[in-house]
Order: sequence, then C-alpha cells, then structure tokens
Amino acid sequence: MSATIKCPDELKQSIINDLSGVPSNTNLSLIELLKLINADETDVSIEETPEGLYIDFPGGEIYGFTLNYVFAVTNVFSKLKRKYPNIGIFGICCCYETVSGTTIGPLFHCEPSDKALRVVEKWQQCAVCGEVLETDTFYNSSRWDFGEGEEFCLCSPECMRAYLENGYTFILNTNHLWTEEQEEAYYDDKLTIEEFLKQMLESSELH
Repeated sequence: MSATIKCPDELKQSIINDLSGVPSNTNLSLIELLKLINADETDVSIEETPEGLYIDFPGGEIYGFTLNYVFAVTNVFSKLKRKYPNIGIFGICCCYETVSGTTIGPLFHCEPSDKALRVVEKWQQCAVCGEVLETDTFYNSSRWDFGEGEEFCLCSPECMRAYLENGYTFILNTNHLWTEEQEEAYYDDKLTIEEFLKQMLESSELH
C-alpha cells in the first residue's frame, strides 16, 4: 500500500524523519508499526518527488495483528496532518485478513486547505480503469456491501463492457444486485459472474 504527501520542499526532511522514527519519534513512526506484522524497516520506503513524498508500506496479505496495524497506519497520517496542517495526503492501507477472508482498511485523504485527515472505510476501486471511489458504482464488489472479499468494482457501464470484452481477471463478487435465483444458479455453477454482468449490462438503460 502507499500514500502520497503534497508538501513544500522545506518540510520534506522533517516528515521523512518523523515517519522513520528519527531521532526517536515513535509517535509518528511507520517503522515502529512494522513490529505488529513481523516486518522490518526495509519494507517501508520514502521517495522524494517534485510534488512532495511518496511512501510505500506493507499491505495486501500480511501476517500479525492486521486490524491493529491498519488503524495504526491511519492514525500516523492523521497525527502527521495535525503536526503539519498545510500538507495534503492521499493514501490507502488495505490488507487481506487470511483467517476470515476479509479485506479491511480505509482510504484516507485531505487537501492542504483541510483541517483534518478524512478517513473513509467504504470505498471501492474500479477493476478496469483503477479509479478509487467513495460512492456507489454501476456494479459493487461484495466488499462495499459486507466488508468482505476484494475491493474492486465496475464504476460505469463502459468499464463493465471493457471488463467483458477484454478478458480481465480481477475477482468480482456477488452482491445485493443478485436475486435469490441468480445466487442459487451461481453456486450451482450454472451462472458465471461474466454471464450475470452481461445480463445486467444488456438490461440497463445506461448503455
């Protein structure tokens, strides 16, 4: 997972020091949080860019106190915004919890003019165009409905059509749009996700 920070050049080194725990700032250190998931400091990288900083940190399938780690990362960036009010942040800390099979983790962002970091637990990413959305979409993944499964959705009829025509292999899950009969057909291997999406696209007034 990653986050980008928009900040002036004069703040870059101070922010890098904070996130790295230098000299001893564990309150804002991402490095300190790696103990929760049995990772080490080489799993965090901070790169200077013309706009600010790009921070890469562990996500996806990790092992350890996953939920604690996810919200600890979010808290670090929230505290960072309080310390440096004029910075902008956009990040996602999304992890796959292997025991329950659940994808957890928020989207967090703020503009330099905002007073605080905004944390969004219900978000989706389009499987085709990659756009990250905080709103309902043309086809939701089950994560939007239940907090389970992959985070991918299809944001528009155009992306659904591209998904069907170009053979994308991202995992999409059933959701509230499915009828009981469709659910039964799917679990009996009589209906595929692709077949259902095609039916939905053909019946939509939006295409």
